[in-house]
Amino acid sequence: MRKILLFLLLVWAASSLWADDLTRTVQQRLKDQGFYYGEVDGRGGDETSAAIRRFQIRHGLTVTGQLDEETMHSLGLSGNSVAGPGPGYQESDSFHDRYGRQSPGPDVGRPFSQPESSEDYNEMQARPFVAPRVVTSFPQLFAGTIYERSPAQVQENVLYAIQGELMRSGLFKGVIDGRLGPATSNAIVRLQQYAGLPVSGRLDNETLNALQAFPGQRNGPPEEGFR
Repeated sequence: MRKILLFLLLVWAASSLWADDLTRTVQQRLKDQGFYYGEVDGRGGDETSAAIRRFQIRHGLTVTGQLDEETMHSLGLSGNSVAGPGPGYQESDSFHDRYGRQSPGPDVGRPFSQPESSEDYNEMQARPFVAPRVVTSFPQLFAGTIYERSPAQVQENVLYAIQGELMRSGLFKGVIDGRLGPATSNAIVRLQQYAGLPVSGRLDNETLNALQAFPGQRNGPPEEGFR
């Protein structure tokens, strides 16, 4: 009887250690991708669950706040491997890697090709690229969104924050000045390609959401005044 109890105790201890390692790995992956803001300590809790929900929302998964098989797979993890990344995972802070895409090449406007690991992205097909119409004004840039009729200063501030986000993601190489230009347009197009969004060259609702640029979000203005 003692041997059985000792065996069960060892199994429980091993399971707890594995769970802590898994939680720590998940926290680090979510932190690398900008979804988790707490300490990487291997302890679950509300903050970790909230980060998982943000990740699930961003990636179109079932929103449970739990580390289910679908979420593990999207994070590049598998149930029997904690230390090493799963298939298709790339260690990077850049925005396009958050969507599982490979790093962009020097040419903008090339068709989006199938990644090497078709096992993970077998539904992703190359699509012919059609260059979007050049955007030359803020009303065109924000057409159909909450910012379309906003004051020019608000539109400029939103674009300024978005340029900063795109630069941190490695997609924008210009000057952060809140003004329209070829570098900004190209960065928006590249983001839309890598995020699998309609390539319009505009800051439409889907692109604003992907960039966390709606009122009250990280790169948007305060929510007050937009209700």
